[in-house]
Amino acid sequence: MNIFIRELRAGLKSLLIWAGCVALLIAGIMGKYSGLSENDRQINELVAKMPKAVQVFVGGGAFDFTDISGYVGVTLGYIMLIASLFAVILGSNTVSREERDKTAEFLMTKPVKRWRVIVIKLTASFCILLAFTALTFAVTAGFTSAMEPESGLTGKIAVMFAALLMVEWLFMGLGAMTAAAKNPRRAGRAGLSIAFGCYLISLAILLYEEIDFLRPLTPFAYFDLAAVIEGAGLNALYTCVSVILGGIFLALSVILGRRRDIQI
Repeated sequence: MNIFIRELRAGLKSLLIWAGCVALLIAGIMGKYSGLSENDRQINELVAKMPKAVQVFVGGGAFDFTDISGYVGVTLGYIMLIASLFAVILGSNTVSREERDKTAEFLMTKPVKRWRVIVIKLTASFCILLAFTALTFAVTAGFTSAMEPESGLTGKIAVMFAALLMVEWLFMGLGAMTAAAKNPRRAGRAGLSIAFGCYLISLAILLYEEIDFLRPLTPFAYFDLAAVIEGAGLNALYTCVSVILGGIFLALSVILGRRRDIQI
């Protein structure tokens, strides 16, 4: 069986589960917007009275909750966290699946060099990541258009999802590199711990402006979604950083994966 097709089939179930969960999240959050339109939309005043830590967590101050664009921005903030976790797990499973599931003999008996196998598997995983991002974008844009047909936000949502894809790319590379360098059973947990750590750092940066110098350490802080909603593009520097770092992580995963001893 073709390695690429086999990898796509292996990731199909997780793709459907994660995409379905994100779709339900989007439906739930966007559904709240309809309720606000019937209650004078005083949520901004309510959020302003909350402690700053709570405001940062819910997106208060950065987004206008009385406008559909603000709700989209808040929604994407949560989607970015979930998508990053999915990307880490996807990258980790791509490199370690056969060893973890004791099916390494399937690959070891193929007349294909190990580095090429890893590249093929990573390519298939990136296609799964593209499908996940496309499905999530379609659901988000669909809900937005249905609720506010004249909002004209589809283009801005597309830009935000371009940022999301770059963050996913980086975290997929991180997950793959971690799996290639560590015990398969521990790789997933290590990658998820790093992702959660990056997310907490991004929240801390929003809470304490004096530690903004930590921004390069967390991909969650690379792109200002509130600025994108206002019409600004993506930060060119961090766009390059995301693409290059993700590429480096993936290259290291191939190098480390080619050299490591596989436990059968």
